[in-house]
This record gives sequence, C-alpha cells and structure tokens, in this order.
Amino acid sequence: MSSLWQNLLENVDGKRICLGIDPHDALLRQWSDEHDDLATAADEGVLPLSKFSSAVLEVADNNPRVVAVKPQSAFFEAQGANGVHILQDCLQSARMRNVPTILDVKRGDIGSTNLGYAKAYLDSKSPMRADAITVSPFLGVEALRNVAEFAAANGRGVFILCLTSNPEAISVQLAEYQGRTVARQVFDFAKNFNHEFGITCGLVVGATIGGLADDANVPLSEFNGPILSPGVGAQGAGKRELDTVFRGARDKVIPSVSRAVLKLGPNVNSMRDYITELV
Repeated sequence: MSSLWQNLLENVDGKRICLGIDPHDALLRQWSDEHDDLATAADEGVLPLSKFSSAVLEVADNNPRVVAVKPQSAFFEAQGANGVHILQDCLQSARMRNVPTILDVKRGDIGSTNLGYAKAYLDSKSPMRADAITVSPFLGVEALRNVAEFAAANGRGVFILCLTSNPEAISVQLAEYQGRTVARQVFDFAKNFNHEFGITCGLVVGATIGGLADDANVPLSEFNGPILSPGVGAQGAGKRELDTVFRGARDKVIPSVSRAVLKLGPNVNSMRDYITELV
C-alpha cells in the first residue's frame, strides 16, 4: 500500500478536511484582481493555474486540519494540454510535500476502457498518478471491479459515487433493482471489496442529503472505509449536517471543502485561518 494512501486512511477522523483545488474561471479572475503577478498573467490571457495550485498546496502543506487535497481535473483539462501538464505538476508537487491526493475525475466505463483510466491515474509508474480517484458506478458497479482491483494492487484507492449532493442524482441513486437501491448496491460492493482486499474503496456521500441514506437503505455506520463528503461550506452544510447525515459514522468522514476556502485566496494565511474554524 502506498504510504500516502495509508496516511490518509490513518488520519481520517471526521474533522480533518479534504481541500479542493478547483481553479474555475471566476475564482481565477478573482485571485488575479487581488494579486499583481496573477493580474499580469490574466491581462496576458493566461489563466494562472500553476500559481493557484501552488498556493492551495501551500495551505495544505503540514496542515494538521487537512488530510488530503482534491484537484478537480475538469478545470485543468479545460485549458488544454498546458492545463493537463499543470495538473500533473500539481500531483507531483503534492507527493513531494507528502500530501495525499484524491483526483476528482469521476471516471466510469467498462472493460479495457476502465482499465485504461486505472493505468492513467493509479499506476505506480504513471506521471499522472494520484493516491485515489473518484469513480462513477452508473454503468454498473460491478464494472468497476477491475479498477478497484488495480487500485488495490498498486496500494491506492477509489471513492465511488454513492449518494451525491446534487438533487438531480436522486432518481438514479434511489432507483431499485432486485430489492436494492442503486446506492445500496454501491455500498455493498465497496464494503465487500474492502473486506476481501483491504481498504481500497471509499464512498462519496454528500453532506447535504439529509435523510436520503435511510431512504436508500444505506447503513453508513456499518461501512468499513472512508467516506468523502462534499457539500460543506459553499453548498450550505456544516457540523450539524455532518452529524445528522453521518450519525454513527462521523469518524469515517472526510469533509470536502473547496469554494468556501478558495474564495479567500490568494492570501494563504486567510485560507489557513478559515480551515481552523471548520467542522
């Protein structure tokens, strides 16, 4: 097992957060307006992804409240080859700082295509490797088995979408097949895989879902792995929502926070100070 994935698992306690690295256009422009170097880059038509990523990693570096960082691949990909190169540098820099990474790519396919994604992001020799990735199970959760097995073989992890924070997902995740909701099928797969292969699979469960875990018959308190929980901060969830949604499982949760922290940039100290007040 890779040391950074192991570090992540050992430090999950429900209080340490996953800090998102989400360089969307509006945020980059806001940072540019408040920082001369970034403003110059923006004036030249170059969105300063590298400076943004470096600042967020500085916030996470040796920060006892941050258990991992989560680069959102889409915002880097949107800048073409240069953006992908900067994402690769970001992942490498995080490794050098001993900061675990969860790459938010939400990949999910079948067969050899899934294995291609696994090799791209989870192979120990890949320059784009992360310590874990997010994956989508909605081509069938069993279709993710080869990804999970590849992650286990390389000492890395996958976080499978289970009960997400966006309202559009309810019709899919609460749909039933052979007496189980889709979300329960995801839960059972992840739990059984962890029992057989060691902790490789985590779940993605939104902090804003209210009582949907009960509706989906997903007993989160029985899960044997980490639970990544978006929705904290800008989407409105906080300690009360986390305590409610994850009763009995609070110590397994990694609250994921992005915009609420990043909007305070590029001032690294302001971002660090805000994190101390969370969850």
